[in-house]
Amino acid sequence: VIVPITWPYGAGLYVYEDGWLDWLNYPGLSTTADAGIDWTVPMFTLTFMMGLALDYEIFLFERVREFREEGFGDREAIQLGLAATGGTISSAGLIMALTFIAQLLGSIPVTNQMGFILVFSIVVDTFVVRSILVPAMLSIVPWTNYWPSKMPDIKYEWLKTRPRQDIHDDEDEDEDETE
Repeated sequence: VIVPITWPYGAGLYVYEDGWLDWLNYPGLSTTADAGIDWTVPMFTLTFMMGLALDYEIFLFERVREFREEGFGDREAIQLGLAATGGTISSAGLIMALTFIAQLLGSIPVTNQMGFILVFSIVVDTFVVRSILVPAMLSIVPWTNYWPSKMPDIKYEWLKTRPRQDIHDDEDEDEDETE
């Protein structure tokens, strides 16, 4: 939830205070004199970004949990949950981003700033956080994803991790074969 909230404000500062996109000569993405980001922009955009981040997260988590309850392994449940929700989350994110791009077409700097921050947040949340970071975090310590619930035994598992072989074991076997 932190990444899709903090990154857009940082990008907004780069665009509207430092003028990183001034070379485009587009009024909606250029600096506004010495004003920077308007003080009302974080107030209006934060609630929307928080709701969006939590909505997508709950949607993905619930599908992962459902697959795990059906007997799939932890990694399999994450893979299937992402596959089941990926199209819906990506489509919803694209539709919302295209909707908020309309705010960049106006001539009011505050709405331009809100539009940029919301579009950037939606794109980061949809394509970076939900498709890469959340599955990675879920797979790091998978047994804590369902705590305190007890999950059923694993029936289906195809992403088994191979046990780590020690390098020295291979060398010992090579020495035995040469003798």
